[in-house]
Amino acid sequence: VKLTSKQIAKKLVKKIERIDAFEDKFGILIDNTSINVDDNSIDIFLEISATKDNTINKSFYLKCIYYDNDNSIIDITQKYVDKDDFFAFSTIKISKYGIDSANISKIRIYPSNQ
Repeated sequence: VKLTSKQIAKKLVKKIERIDAFEDKFGILIDNTSINVDDNSIDIFLEISATKDNTINKSFYLKCIYYDNDNSIIDITQKYVDKDDFFAFSTIKISKYGIDSANISKIRIYPSNQ
């Protein structure tokens, strides 16, 4: 039975892992995550909110790491979040093209300095 794009997206959203300690370090909360799946592409939508004073202390990259069933990394995407353009919260879209969503066993999302 072949799953529809909506069914695949719903399944993938449950496979998202966040790293609370990293979010705490950067003073953010990643929330309200959703996924759209198309032929060989994935769009991840999420909100980032500041946990203190409606601002973030420094700019960072939001990384998305895609893993297969063997827990091997199959791809990485990232989005730059500029502290000077950030106030209170931001809605982010991270797109990945040329990836087969059927091969993804988990997606790890976290902030990083680089």
